[in-house]
Amino acid sequence: MYICVAGINSRKLEIHGRLGIICHAILEHKPIVNVDNIGPQYQMFDFCDKSSEEIKQFLLQYCLKQILEDYNMIPDPMSNFYDALCVGIDWFENLNTDGFFQLSPDNSEDEDMDQPPPEFQNEPPERPPRRPSLAAQRARTGRMTVNDVWQYLHLPISEASKKLNVCNTVLKKICRRSGLSRWPYRKIRSYERRIAALRATMNSSYGDTRARAEAEIERVQKELADFCAGIRI
Repeated sequence: MYICVAGINSRKLEIHGRLGIICHAILEHKPIVNVDNIGPQYQMFDFCDKSSEEIKQFLLQYCLKQILEDYNMIPDPMSNFYDALCVGIDWFENLNTDGFFQLSPDNSEDEDMDQPPPEFQNEPPERPPRRPSLAAQRARTGRMTVNDVWQYLHLPISEASKKLNVCNTVLKKICRRSGLSRWPYRKIRSYERRIAALRATMNSSYGDTRARAEAEIERVQKELADFCAGIRI
């Protein structure tokens, strides 16, 4: 099941079939909130005469279409169930038996005894650095601009504030002084997710789908570059 959301609209693509066979898919398109005189719309796609590769290409095209139309994909609520069923399937494929025979128990004990003892350290513990005064902190943060926090804009504001040793409110004030309505992490993260999804689509497809994905990646990357360039002053 594929669930995608854009604004007040949602799309849900349900795959139907039986063990080893995909028969058809049903696409439901409806608003998330109640809207007068607007009900859900349905569309069915028949896969009875389609090969597995053709169905895969259909799903890739569908995912690419959602990205191009600015829909965000929500994780399938059944994904944990599917993951549980697949536990252990790839164990034997990735099994590396070399590690089981590198050392016998006797040899490992001998090697541990041959290791030299650690050097005794009798150095006094380092004192933590003294915190600057409140007045010094205010003077420092008052001079800060978005250029001073540039390399942390891709982080959540709480994580960026810890690295910069300031509070979240200081970063919000810096954003407002620079003409930003909010900390840009979510905006940047949204661009990065779209690029990652497009790359995954491109790596799994070929022909026209791959060319469309490449063109869209270039467009989104340019949008991200323009957005970041507009932040810096």
